[in-house]
Amino acid sequence: MFEIILLIVVTGGIASFARARGGKPWLWGTLTVAGYFLVPLLVVFFAAMCLNQRYAVICEASKRPYASKALPFS
Repeated sequence: MFEIILLIVVTGGIASFARARGGKPWLWGTLTVAGYFLVPLLVVFFAAMCLNQRYAVICEASKRPYASKALPFS
């Protein structure tokens, strides 16, 4: 709940800065809200894609990623 209130306050602040500088407040407000949702999504997507591709261990026989059968803390 606090995060949503903070997003509304920040969006209003950015829109008022844009209005004071002669910009389009609705454009900058929309970019603020869209960036709030898109940036974390894109960062996670590209980080997972790059990290998994570079460090994946592939079985040469089956050409599938290797997954250990052991439990992580056993």
